[in-house]
Amino acid sequence: MEGTTISAQTGDLKRVVVRGLMWTGAGSVWHQLVQVATSLILARLLTPEIFGLVGMALVFTEVAQLFVDFGLGLAIVQTRQPSSVLLSSCFWLSCGAATVAALVLSSAALASRC
Repeated sequence: MEGTTISAQTGDLKRVVVRGLMWTGAGSVWHQLVQVATSLILARLLTPEIFGLVGMALVFTEVAQLFVDFGLGLAIVQTRQPSSVLLSSCFWLSCGAATVAALVLSSAALASRC
């Protein structure tokens, strides 16, 4: 009796993991397709010089995005029942990190103009 329960749980776990991997993979593929389509549209609309500047700016914004996220979403998802204090703290911490990243990128852009 106990063996069938463990086997059923293992089967459920496998099904959940495979389903999660499929959704994650589909999300990654969709993200890449949207990025390629956006790049193609911008390449047609912008001059080569401006398109190059946009490409350089995207490098910095993507790196800043890595620092802004820093796992808060994962922390919320992994908590069984997130409290309103946790959600509020994560929200304001994320807003603060985004503000700092925006200020750093803006000041770097302004400093390069001087």
